[in-house]
Amino acid sequence: MVNISRRKIDRSILDKMEKLFNDFFKQASKKRNFNEIIDDFFTPTEKLLFVKRIMLIYLAKRNISSDNIAEILGVSVSTVNKYRIIFKEETSLLVKLIEKIIAKTNLVDFISDLFEE
Repeated sequence: MVNISRRKIDRSILDKMEKLFNDFFKQASKKRNFNEIIDDFFTPTEKLLFVKRIMLIYLAKRNISSDNIAEILGVSVSTVNKYRIIFKEETSLLVKLIEKIIAKTNLVDFISDLFEE
């Protein structure tokens, strides 16, 4: 589990930090740059957390059952259900990107690939 300090950050400083964060990732327009930044910036645990969240939303949008998603990703059913609620009607860029991927992906092949050794 990722931990963060309980100390509060002034809103104006937080706004500047978020802008820097956004600008930083905008610079990674090429796939190679993006992958290198992700590898340098995130720990393996943080990357796994991030990937699991994206996969959870992807599988939920594909109408895979919460029990199956929990089993595949090694998370609790309550975690799956929490993200189902959060992203049910969500129109964020993340959800739009996932829906675009879904439109191009054959579900049977994708799930088969998950269970290949």
